[in-house]
Formats: sequence, C-alpha cells, structure tokens
Amino acid sequence: MYILICHSKKDYYLCRNKKEMSERNLIRLEKEIKSRMIQIKNKKITPAESGIGKLINMLKPLDEALFDKIMTEYKQILQNK
Repeated sequence: MYILICHSKKDYYLCRNKKEMSERNLIRLEKEIKSRMIQIKNKKITPAESGIGKLINMLKPLDEALFDKIMTEYKQILQNK
C-alpha cells in the first residue's frame, strides 16, 4: 500500500510503510494540514472539499502529540464557522 504524502505537483513522496516517514515529510504533512485549515477558516473551501480528514488520520499513528494539537485547533475552527 502506498500513501500519498505531499499533494504538490512538483514533489510527490510515496511511502510503503507509515513508520518509514522521515521528519522532513512529517513537517510537510503538518504544513499541508495547516494550510487547508487556513483555507477552511477563510471560507475558501469546505471541510469536505479539503480532504483534511484523510491527512489528519494519516498523522495520528505517526505523531500522537501533534495529532492532538492539530485536532484541537481544527475543532475550534469548525466551532467558529
């Protein structure tokens, strides 16, 4: 099973095992999630259109602390919406 990490046209990173992800790619995943959260906050896209749920679920087994932090921020954005 391959997992798509970066969604930019220039740079795709495919990883066979979630545990193989490097720190650099973990940072990319975090930036992608945060950028989509900003787009949702600014009402450019809806949460369903953003596909943010898949990215957040991908983050959970990799870094539990970061997952909790992002989930609290995401819930606040959804409450203010």
